Amino acid sequence: MMRDLKTRGKFQPKPLRRVVIPKDKDKLRPLGIPVVRDRIAQDVLRQLLSPIFEPLFHEDSFGFRPGRNCHMALERVLDLWQQGYKVVLDADIQGFFDNIPHSVIMAELASVVADGNILGLLKRFLRAKNNGQQ
Repeated sequence: MMRDLKTRGKFQPKPLRRVVIPKDKDKLRPLGIPVVRDRIAQDVLRQLLSPIFEPLFHEDSFGFRPGRNCHMALERVLDLWQQGYKVVLDADIQGFFDNIPHSVIMAELASVVADGNILGLLKRFLRAKNNGQQ
């Protein structure tokens, strides 16, 4: 696998395993679960890209960020409450990640990431298909 990652364009993600989990009382959230090999490759990408993107994120963004957790997010909400902010907006854009055009994602990535091999691998992960299992 590491040889394929290092070799230009050889690594191909496997199909995702599709599962559905409860979102709230009446709704379900579909997920695509990558095989272990692909999770390792994704973690390599995360390690490469995190130092590039972390400085660009808003300081009040806590989800899926290194060194941040839900307790820190709650502390920030309490700080803002004590500063006089009294409104909280909870928003979930339905099917956002399933519907955002890959071309938009790739254009944003290409504006920051210069390595074509990394961009190609990211594009292949975005195009990974579901294998139909639930």
